[in-house]
Amino acid sequence: MTFFTKIYESWRKIQYEKYEVILENLRLYGLELNNKYIFDLGSSKGFLHDFLEEKGIKPRVFVAMDVDKEAIRKNRTSLKVLGRGEALPFKREIFDVIFCIDVLHLLKRVVDIDPLKNGGVLIISLPERYEHKMNAGVEHLTKNGCKPLSLFEISGQEKEKVAIIIRE
Repeated sequence: MTFFTKIYESWRKIQYEKYEVILENLRLYGLELNNKYIFDLGSSKGFLHDFLEEKGIKPRVFVAMDVDKEAIRKNRTSLKVLGRGEALPFKREIFDVIFCIDVLHLLKRVVDIDPLKNGGVLIISLPERYEHKMNAGVEHLTKNGCKPLSLFEISGQEKEKVAIIIRE
C-alpha cells in the first residue's frame, strides 16, 4: 500500500466539495452527467463514483482507472482498469466525459483525448501550485482540436485550478 493510498480516505470531504463546484459549473453550461459514458482517470478509491451515486446521478457507463492496485481494488465501481494515464487502453471516441482530477501533474504528458468523443468534455483540476502544468496542458489541448469552455478556481482547503474543455 502506498503512502498516498493510506492518506487518501482523509481527503473524501475535500474531494466532494471540489466535485460539487465542478458539477455546478457543468450545469451552468447545460452539461449533465446522467446517461453518459464517463471515464475517471486517477480514480483511486472511487470518490467521484461515490459522489455521483449519492447525488442520484446515473451515468450509462462509469469506468475507473488508477495505477495503484490497492486503491483500485477498494473502488466500488464495477468497471475498473489498473493502468497508467500515459497508456489508455481504450478505442477512439467512446467517452462523453473524462475526469482528470488531481492527476495531470503526475503524468509524463498531457492526457490522451483519443477516447473522448467529438463534443465530449474533459475536466481537469490541479492544485494551484501546478498552474504551469494546467496552462501547458490547456495550450496543448487547444492546439489539438479542443476548446476551453471554462477556466475557474476553487478556493477550498487548497486552491485548485479547473478547466472544462470541449473536444471539437
